[in-house]
Amino acid sequence: YSTYFQPIRKFHEELDLGFNSLSFLDLFIVRQTLQGSVRKLLNRQEFKEIQLKLFLMALERINTKYICILNAEASYHLCEHLNKGGIATSYEYKGKILFFSGMLSGGVMDRFSRERLKLNIRDVIRAKAS
Repeated sequence: YSTYFQPIRKFHEELDLGFNSLSFLDLFIVRQTLQGSVRKLLNRQEFKEIQLKLFLMALERINTKYICILNAEASYHLCEHLNKGGIATSYEYKGKILFFSGMLSGGVMDRFSRERLKLNIRDVIRAKAS
């Protein structure tokens, strides 16, 4: 899994915010490698609502302040659910900050989008700490 996780670890190190740990949590409890298969499942409103509720329940129980959703499709669904259809780059949920993004791995995100994401994360975290 180093092809997937190494760019995320590197991004975390480049943020240089002093956090020692990095955790991974999937938004949806689905084991499909093809995005199209997951999309079909998420088109079923009941399935999508259950998945979002399960994720938010898990989120409330973990001891993490900052979460970056590194999948454009997952970011879209969660942002839409929490922000009632509005688009945001970050969202505060029960004392935790969620950052919405596309994938960092596989060369999908260009250099400038990655840098803007870093700036956004730093700005929000530093403002929260002030």
